Amino acid sequence: MSFDPLTWLRNSTAMPAADASPDQASDLVTWSPLTFLVDRDDAGARHASALMTRYGAENVILPDSHALADALSIRVPDMIMLDVPADGTDAIDTILMLSERNFSGAVQLTSEPGAAAIQTVRHLGKRHTLQMLPVLHKPLEEAALRAVLESQAQLPAGARFRISLDEAIQNGWIQFWYQPKIDLARKRVVGAESFARLFHPQKGLLPPSAFLDGASDQSLLALNELALVSALKAGHDFARLGLNLEIALNVTINALRNLPVAQIIRHYRPQQLGWPGLIFDVVEEQIVQDLPFVHEISKVLRGSCVRLAIDNFSGSLLSRASLKSISFAELKIKRNFVAKCDSSSTEAVICQTLIDLAHDLDCQAVAIGVEQKAEARALQRMGCDIAQGYLFSQPLPSEQLLSLLRRRLARRNSAA
Repeated sequence: MSFDPLTWLRNSTAMPAADASPDQASDLVTWSPLTFLVDRDDAGARHASALMTRYGAENVILPDSHALADALSIRVPDMIMLDVPADGTDAIDTILMLSERNFSGAVQLTSEPGAAAIQTVRHLGKRHTLQMLPVLHKPLEEAALRAVLESQAQLPAGARFRISLDEAIQNGWIQFWYQPKIDLARKRVVGAESFARLFHPQKGLLPPSAFLDGASDQSLLALNELALVSALKAGHDFARLGLNLEIALNVTINALRNLPVAQIIRHYRPQQLGWPGLIFDVVEEQIVQDLPFVHEISKVLRGSCVRLAIDNFSGSLLSRASLKSISFAELKIKRNFVAKCDSSSTEAVICQTLIDLAHDLDCQAVAIGVEQKAEARALQRMGCDIAQGYLFSQPLPSEQLLSLLRRRLARRNSAA
Protein backbone atom coordinates (compact mmCIF):
# COMPACT_ATOMS: atom_id res chain seq x y z
CA MET A 1 0.00 0.00 0.00
CA SER A 2 1.32 3.46 -0.87
CA PHE A 3 0.04 7.01 -1.09
CA ASP A 4 0.06 9.90 -3.55
CA PRO A 5 2.77 12.35 -2.42
CA LEU A 6 1.37 15.22 -4.47
CA THR A 7 -2.05 14.92 -2.81
CA TRP A 8 -0.29 14.80 0.54
CA LEU A 9 1.56 18.03 -0.28
CA ARG A 10 -1.56 19.80 -1.52
CA ASN A 11 -3.27 18.92 1.74
CA SER A 12 -0.42 20.49 3.69
CA THR A 13 -1.09 23.95 2.16
CA ALA A 14 2.42 24.85 3.23
CA MET A 15 4.64 27.74 2.20
CA PRO A 16 8.44 27.68 1.77
CA ALA A 17 10.25 27.83 5.08
CA ALA A 18 11.95 31.09 4.16
CA ASP A 19 8.59 32.84 3.79
CA ALA A 20 7.34 32.08 7.27
CA SER A 21 7.68 34.51 10.12
CA PRO A 22 8.73 33.14 13.52
CA ASP A 23 6.37 33.40 16.44
CA GLN A 24 8.57 34.39 19.33
CA ALA A 25 5.64 34.42 21.77
CA SER A 26 5.05 30.68 21.48
CA ASP A 27 6.97 28.25 23.66
CA LEU A 28 8.33 24.74 23.14
CA VAL A 29 10.43 23.20 20.44
CA THR A 30 12.05 24.13 17.16
CA TRP A 31 10.52 23.15 13.85
CA SER A 32 12.24 20.44 11.74
CA PRO A 33 12.83 20.69 7.98
CA LEU A 34 10.95 18.93 5.21
CA THR A 35 12.91 16.78 2.77
CA PHE A 36 12.00 15.52 -0.70
CA LEU A 37 13.57 12.09 -1.34
CA VAL A 38 14.10 11.60 -5.08
CA ASP A 39 15.01 7.97 -5.71
CA ARG A 40 13.87 5.31 -8.20
CA ASP A 41 14.99 2.59 -5.79
CA ASP A 42 11.84 2.07 -3.73
CA ALA A 43 13.53 0.02 -1.00
CA GLY A 44 16.36 2.53 -0.62
CA ALA A 45 13.92 5.44 -0.49
CA ARG A 46 11.76 3.76 2.15
CA HIS A 47 14.84 3.02 4.25
CA ALA A 48 15.96 6.66 4.13
CA SER A 49 12.41 7.86 4.78
CA ALA A 50 12.02 5.67 7.84
CA LEU A 51 15.34 6.83 9.28
CA MET A 52 14.41 10.47 8.76
CA THR A 53 11.01 10.01 10.34
CA ARG A 54 12.64 8.34 13.33
CA TYR A 55 14.47 11.61 13.97
CA GLY A 56 11.39 13.76 13.51
CA ALA A 57 12.14 14.97 9.97
CA GLU A 58 9.08 14.94 7.70
CA ASN A 59 9.76 13.71 4.18
CA VAL A 60 8.10 12.77 0.91
CA ILE A 61 9.33 10.11 -1.54
CA LEU A 62 9.33 11.05 -5.24
CA PRO A 63 10.48 8.69 -8.03
CA ASP A 64 12.07 11.09 -10.53
CA SER A 65 12.64 14.68 -11.69
CA HIS A 66 9.15 14.92 -13.24
CA ALA A 67 7.48 14.10 -9.93
CA LEU A 68 9.87 16.50 -8.20
CA ALA A 69 8.88 19.32 -10.55
CA ASP A 70 5.21 18.74 -9.76
CA ALA A 71 5.95 18.66 -6.02
CA LEU A 72 8.00 21.88 -6.16
CA SER A 73 5.04 23.67 -7.71
CA ILE A 74 3.06 22.84 -4.56
CA ARG A 75 5.62 23.23 -1.80
CA VAL A 76 9.31 24.12 -1.50
CA PRO A 77 11.25 21.82 0.86
CA ASP A 78 14.25 22.67 2.99
CA MET A 79 16.34 19.83 1.57
CA ILE A 80 16.29 17.55 -1.46
CA MET A 81 17.96 14.16 -1.16
CA LEU A 82 18.77 13.12 -4.71
CA ASP A 83 19.95 9.63 -5.64
CA VAL A 84 22.39 9.50 -8.55
CA PRO A 85 22.13 6.34 -10.69
CA ALA A 86 25.05 4.96 -12.68
CA ASP A 87 24.51 7.11 -15.79
CA GLY A 88 23.45 10.19 -13.83
CA THR A 89 21.01 11.36 -16.52
CA ASP A 90 17.94 12.11 -14.45
CA ALA A 91 20.09 13.57 -11.67
CA ILE A 92 21.68 16.05 -14.09
CA ASP A 93 18.22 17.10 -15.31
CA THR A 94 17.18 17.58 -11.69
CA ILE A 95 20.18 19.80 -10.90
CA LEU A 96 19.48 22.00 -13.91
CA MET A 97 15.81 22.28 -12.95
CA LEU A 98 16.71 23.28 -9.38
CA SER A 99 19.04 25.95 -10.74
CA GLU A 100 16.33 27.37 -12.98
CA ARG A 101 13.96 27.54 -10.02
CA ASN A 102 16.61 29.22 -7.82
CA PHE A 103 16.24 26.51 -5.19
CA SER A 104 17.80 27.83 -1.99
CA GLY A 105 17.66 24.69 0.16
CA ALA A 106 20.30 22.01 0.62
CA VAL A 107 20.91 19.25 -1.95
CA GLN A 108 22.08 15.94 -0.52
CA LEU A 109 23.35 13.47 -3.15
CA THR A 110 23.32 9.72 -2.54
CA SER A 111 24.72 6.93 -4.68
CA GLU A 112 26.02 3.41 -4.69
CA PRO A 113 29.77 3.29 -3.95
CA GLY A 114 31.85 3.89 -7.06
CA ALA A 115 29.08 5.53 -9.12
CA ALA A 116 30.94 7.30 -11.89
CA ALA A 117 28.51 10.19 -12.31
CA ILE A 118 28.28 11.32 -8.68
CA GLN A 119 31.12 13.88 -8.68
CA THR A 120 30.04 15.22 -12.07
CA VAL A 121 26.56 15.89 -10.70
CA ARG A 122 27.94 17.47 -7.52
CA HIS A 123 30.29 19.78 -9.42
CA LEU A 124 27.45 20.77 -11.76
CA GLY A 125 25.34 21.72 -8.74
CA LYS A 126 28.16 23.82 -7.31
CA ARG A 127 28.66 25.63 -10.64
CA HIS A 128 24.98 26.53 -10.55
CA THR A 129 25.44 27.89 -6.98
CA LEU A 130 23.27 25.22 -5.35
CA GLN A 131 24.00 24.31 -1.73
CA MET A 132 25.58 20.88 -2.33
CA LEU A 133 26.26 18.74 0.74
CA PRO A 134 28.94 16.00 0.90
CA VAL A 135 27.88 12.77 -0.80
CA LEU A 136 26.32 9.92 1.19
CA HIS A 137 26.88 6.38 -0.07
CA LYS A 138 24.36 3.57 0.08
CA PRO A 139 23.37 1.74 2.12
CA LEU A 140 22.84 4.88 4.18
CA GLU A 141 24.35 4.75 7.64
CA GLU A 142 22.02 5.99 10.36
CA ALA A 143 24.73 8.05 12.10
CA ALA A 144 25.70 9.82 8.87
CA LEU A 145 22.11 10.66 7.98
CA ARG A 146 21.45 11.88 11.50
CA ALA A 147 24.46 14.21 11.25
CA VAL A 148 23.03 15.70 8.04
CA LEU A 149 19.64 16.26 9.67
CA GLU A 150 21.22 17.85 12.72
CA SER A 151 23.28 20.20 10.57
CA GLN A 152 20.20 21.28 8.62
CA ALA A 153 18.21 21.81 11.82
CA GLN A 154 20.73 24.36 13.10
CA LEU A 155 18.78 27.37 11.86
CA PRO A 156 19.80 30.96 12.61
CA ALA A 157 18.10 32.38 15.71
CA GLY A 158 15.82 34.61 13.62
CA ALA A 159 14.61 31.65 11.59
CA ARG A 160 13.53 29.51 14.54
CA PHE A 161 9.86 28.62 14.82
CA ARG A 162 8.21 27.66 18.08
CA ILE A 163 4.70 26.53 18.91
CA SER A 164 2.85 25.07 21.88
CA LEU A 165 0.35 22.23 21.85
CA ASP A 166 -2.23 24.50 23.51
CA GLU A 167 -1.90 27.03 20.69
CA ALA A 168 -2.19 24.31 18.05
CA ILE A 169 -5.35 22.90 19.62
CA GLN A 170 -6.97 26.30 20.13
CA ASN A 171 -6.39 27.22 16.48
CA GLY A 172 -7.63 23.90 15.09
CA TRP A 173 -4.28 22.99 13.54
CA ILE A 174 -4.25 19.39 14.82
CA GLN A 175 -5.24 16.58 12.45
CA PHE A 176 -5.23 12.83 12.95
CA TRP A 177 -3.78 10.55 10.30
CA TYR A 178 -4.11 6.76 10.16
CA GLN A 179 -1.52 4.08 9.44
CA PRO A 180 -2.91 0.76 8.18
CA LYS A 181 -2.37 -2.41 10.20
CA ILE A 182 -1.87 -5.47 7.99
CA ASP A 183 -2.87 -9.06 8.74
CA LEU A 184 0.29 -10.87 7.64
CA ALA A 185 -1.42 -14.20 6.94
CA ARG A 186 -4.34 -12.81 4.90
CA LYS A 187 -2.44 -9.76 3.59
CA ARG A 188 -5.39 -7.49 4.34
CA VAL A 189 -5.92 -4.24 6.19
CA VAL A 190 -7.53 -5.13 9.50
CA GLY A 191 -7.07 -1.92 11.45
CA ALA A 192 -5.40 1.46 11.63
CA GLU A 193 -3.45 3.44 14.20
CA SER A 194 -4.08 7.13 14.80
CA PHE A 195 -1.21 9.65 14.75
CA ALA A 196 -1.44 13.35 15.57
CA ARG A 197 -0.21 15.79 12.90
CA LEU A 198 -0.06 19.58 12.92
CA PHE A 199 -0.52 21.87 9.91
CA HIS A 200 0.53 25.43 10.56
CA PRO A 201 -0.90 28.03 8.12
CA GLN A 202 2.61 29.25 7.21
CA LYS A 203 4.99 26.41 8.12
CA GLY A 204 2.79 23.60 6.89
CA LEU A 205 3.36 20.14 8.30
CA LEU A 206 5.32 20.05 11.58
CA PRO A 207 6.87 16.92 13.10
CA PRO A 208 5.29 15.51 16.27
CA SER A 209 8.26 16.70 18.35
CA ALA A 210 7.37 20.29 17.44
CA PHE A 211 4.16 20.19 19.46
CA LEU A 212 4.47 17.21 21.83
CA ASP A 213 7.85 17.71 23.50
CA GLY A 214 7.39 19.60 26.73
CA ALA A 215 3.59 19.67 26.50
CA SER A 216 1.75 19.83 29.82
CA ASP A 217 -0.39 16.99 31.16
CA GLN A 218 -3.49 19.14 30.60
CA SER A 219 -2.56 19.74 26.95
CA LEU A 220 -1.91 16.05 26.37
CA LEU A 221 -5.26 15.27 27.97
CA ALA A 222 -6.97 17.60 25.49
CA LEU A 223 -5.04 15.96 22.64
CA ASN A 224 -6.13 12.50 23.79
CA GLU A 225 -9.76 13.63 23.80
CA LEU A 226 -9.43 15.01 20.27
CA ALA A 227 -7.81 11.75 19.14
CA LEU A 228 -10.65 9.71 20.63
CA VAL A 229 -13.37 11.76 18.92
CA SER A 230 -11.45 11.66 15.61
CA ALA A 231 -11.04 7.87 15.79
CA LEU A 232 -14.76 7.38 16.39
CA LYS A 233 -15.63 9.63 13.45
CA ALA A 234 -13.14 7.78 11.24
CA GLY A 235 -14.87 4.56 12.27
CA HIS A 236 -18.08 5.91 10.68
CA ASP A 237 -16.22 6.55 7.42
CA PHE A 238 -14.67 3.08 7.34
CA ALA A 239 -18.00 1.45 8.19
CA ARG A 240 -19.69 3.20 5.25
CA LEU A 241 -17.23 1.30 3.02
CA GLY A 242 -18.30 -1.92 4.66
CA LEU A 243 -15.01 -2.08 6.59
CA ASN A 244 -15.18 -2.57 10.33
CA LEU A 245 -11.60 -1.61 11.12
CA GLU A 246 -10.43 -1.56 14.71
CA ILE A 247 -8.74 1.80 15.29
CA ALA A 248 -5.90 2.12 17.77
CA LEU A 249 -4.80 5.34 19.45
CA ASN A 250 -2.09 6.19 21.93
CA VAL A 251 -3.38 7.25 25.34
CA THR A 252 -1.76 8.10 28.64
CA ILE A 253 -2.65 6.79 32.07
CA ASN A 254 -3.61 10.37 32.92
CA ALA A 255 -6.17 10.30 30.09
CA LEU A 256 -7.60 7.00 31.30
CA ARG A 257 -8.03 8.52 34.76
CA ASN A 258 -9.55 11.83 33.71
CA LEU A 259 -11.37 11.54 30.38
CA PRO A 260 -15.08 10.61 30.30
CA VAL A 261 -14.30 7.83 27.84
CA ALA A 262 -17.63 6.02 28.13
CA GLN A 263 -19.60 9.25 27.58
CA ILE A 264 -17.52 10.27 24.55
CA ILE A 265 -17.90 6.83 22.97
CA ARG A 266 -21.66 6.75 23.53
CA HIS A 267 -21.98 10.12 21.80
CA TYR A 268 -19.68 9.53 18.79
CA ARG A 269 -19.45 5.78 18.22
CA PRO A 270 -20.50 4.24 14.90
CA GLN A 271 -23.89 2.58 15.10
CA GLN A 272 -23.24 0.02 12.35
CA LEU A 273 -23.54 -3.65 13.26
CA GLY A 274 -20.26 -5.34 13.88
CA TRP A 275 -18.35 -2.24 15.01
CA PRO A 276 -15.15 -3.75 16.45
CA GLY A 277 -14.48 -0.95 18.92
CA LEU A 278 -11.17 0.72 19.74
CA ILE A 279 -7.75 -0.23 21.03
CA PHE A 280 -5.95 2.06 23.48
CA ASP A 281 -2.17 1.74 23.19
CA VAL A 282 -0.45 2.43 26.51
CA VAL A 283 3.34 2.37 26.78
CA GLU A 284 4.80 -0.41 28.88
CA GLU A 285 6.52 1.97 31.32
CA GLN A 286 3.24 3.64 32.33
CA ILE A 287 1.51 0.30 32.81
CA VAL A 288 4.25 -0.85 35.18
CA GLN A 289 3.92 2.30 37.27
CA ASP A 290 0.21 1.75 38.00
CA LEU A 291 -0.64 -1.87 37.35
CA PRO A 292 -3.62 -2.07 39.80
CA PHE A 293 -5.31 0.88 38.08
CA VAL A 294 -4.69 -0.59 34.62
CA HIS A 295 -6.22 -3.87 35.80
CA GLU A 296 -9.39 -2.13 36.98
CA ILE A 297 -9.75 0.29 34.05
CA SER A 298 -9.35 -2.53 31.53
CA LYS A 299 -12.52 -4.13 32.91
CA VAL A 300 -14.40 -0.82 32.82
CA LEU A 301 -13.32 -0.06 29.25
CA ARG A 302 -14.58 -3.40 27.95
CA GLY A 303 -18.10 -2.15 28.57
CA SER A 304 -17.41 0.64 26.06
CA CYS A 305 -15.90 -1.72 23.42
CA VAL A 306 -12.35 -0.61 24.22
CA ARG A 307 -9.44 -3.01 24.66
CA LEU A 308 -5.93 -2.22 25.88
CA ALA A 309 -2.63 -2.92 24.12
CA ILE A 310 0.94 -2.60 25.37
CA ASP A 311 2.88 -0.24 23.14
CA ASN A 312 6.65 -0.64 22.54
CA PHE A 313 6.60 -3.98 24.35
CA SER A 314 9.99 -5.31 25.42
CA GLY A 315 8.98 -8.18 27.69
CA SER A 316 11.39 -7.03 30.38
CA LEU A 317 9.20 -4.88 32.66
CA LEU A 318 6.10 -6.97 33.37
CA SER A 319 5.96 -10.47 34.82
CA ARG A 320 4.00 -13.19 33.08
CA ALA A 321 1.59 -13.23 36.03
CA SER A 322 0.95 -9.49 35.64
CA LEU A 323 0.36 -9.90 31.93
CA LYS A 324 -2.07 -12.75 32.50
CA SER A 325 -4.07 -10.72 35.01
CA ILE A 326 -5.09 -8.20 32.33
CA SER A 327 -6.73 -9.18 29.03
CA PHE A 328 -4.56 -7.20 26.62
CA ALA A 329 -5.66 -7.13 22.99
CA GLU A 330 -2.16 -6.77 21.55
CA LEU A 331 1.51 -6.78 22.42
CA LYS A 332 3.17 -4.26 20.10
CA ILE A 333 6.79 -5.35 19.62
CA LYS A 334 9.41 -2.60 19.73
CA ARG A 335 11.00 -1.51 16.47
CA ASN A 336 14.56 -2.32 17.58
CA PHE A 337 13.61 -6.02 17.80
CA VAL A 338 11.69 -5.98 14.51
CA ALA A 339 14.59 -4.31 12.67
CA LYS A 340 16.82 -7.39 12.86
CA CYS A 341 14.22 -10.13 12.97
CA ASP A 342 15.26 -11.40 9.50
CA SER A 343 18.80 -12.25 10.64
CA SER A 344 20.42 -14.73 12.99
CA SER A 345 20.56 -12.28 15.86
CA THR A 346 19.60 -11.85 19.49
CA GLU A 347 16.85 -9.48 18.33
CA ALA A 348 15.33 -12.20 16.15
CA VAL A 349 15.26 -14.60 19.10
CA ILE A 350 13.60 -11.95 21.29
CA CYS A 351 11.10 -11.18 18.54
CA GLN A 352 10.09 -14.85 18.29
CA THR A 353 9.87 -15.09 22.09
CA LEU A 354 7.56 -12.06 22.28
CA ILE A 355 5.32 -13.41 19.52
CA ASP A 356 5.04 -16.75 21.33
CA LEU A 357 4.32 -14.91 24.58
CA ALA A 358 1.50 -12.94 22.96
CA HIS A 359 -0.12 -16.13 21.72
CA ASP A 360 0.32 -17.78 25.11
CA LEU A 361 -1.57 -14.82 26.62
CA ASP A 362 -4.30 -15.19 23.98
CA CYS A 363 -3.61 -11.81 22.39
CA GLN A 364 -2.20 -10.70 19.05
CA ALA A 365 1.43 -9.98 18.29
CA VAL A 366 1.87 -6.72 16.39
CA ALA A 367 5.19 -5.69 14.82
CA ILE A 368 5.64 -1.93 14.54
CA GLY A 369 8.00 -0.02 12.30
CA VAL A 370 8.28 -2.71 9.60
CA GLU A 371 10.40 -1.23 6.81
CA GLN A 372 11.79 -4.11 4.76
CA LYS A 373 10.16 -6.99 2.88
CA ALA A 374 12.62 -9.40 4.51
CA GLU A 375 11.36 -8.30 7.92
CA ALA A 376 7.75 -8.92 6.92
CA ARG A 377 8.60 -12.40 5.58
CA ALA A 378 10.48 -13.28 8.77
CA LEU A 379 7.64 -12.04 10.95
CA GLN A 380 5.16 -14.13 8.98
CA ARG A 381 7.34 -17.23 9.44
CA MET A 382 7.47 -16.50 13.17
CA GLY A 383 3.68 -16.40 13.35
CA CYS A 384 3.33 -12.66 13.96
CA ASP A 385 -0.30 -11.67 13.47
CA ILE A 386 -0.22 -8.01 12.41
CA ALA A 387 2.39 -5.60 11.08
CA GLN A 388 2.49 -1.90 10.41
CA GLY A 389 5.19 0.41 9.11
CA TYR A 390 6.56 2.26 6.10
CA LEU A 391 6.83 -0.96 4.09
CA PHE A 392 3.05 -0.84 3.81
CA SER A 393 2.20 2.83 4.25
CA GLN A 394 2.97 6.02 6.09
CA PRO A 395 0.23 7.45 8.29
CA LEU A 396 -2.26 9.05 5.89
CA PRO A 397 -5.06 11.60 6.13
CA SER A 398 -8.28 9.64 6.57
CA GLU A 399 -9.62 10.66 3.15
CA GLN A 400 -6.47 9.31 1.45
CA LEU A 401 -6.64 6.03 3.37
CA LEU A 402 -10.32 5.73 2.45
CA SER A 403 -9.47 6.32 -1.21
CA LEU A 404 -6.82 3.59 -1.15
CA LEU A 405 -9.17 1.17 0.56
CA ARG A 406 -11.90 1.88 -2.01
CA ARG A 407 -9.50 1.05 -4.83
CA ARG A 408 -8.39 -2.16 -3.11
CA LEU A 409 -12.00 -3.20 -2.58
CA ALA A 410 -12.83 -2.45 -6.22
CA ARG A 411 -9.90 -4.57 -7.42
CA ARG A 412 -10.85 -7.40 -5.09
CA ASN A 413 -14.48 -7.33 -6.23
CA SER A 414 -13.54 -7.25 -9.91
CA ALA A 415 -11.24 -10.24 -9.45
CA ALA A 416 -13.94 -12.24 -7.63
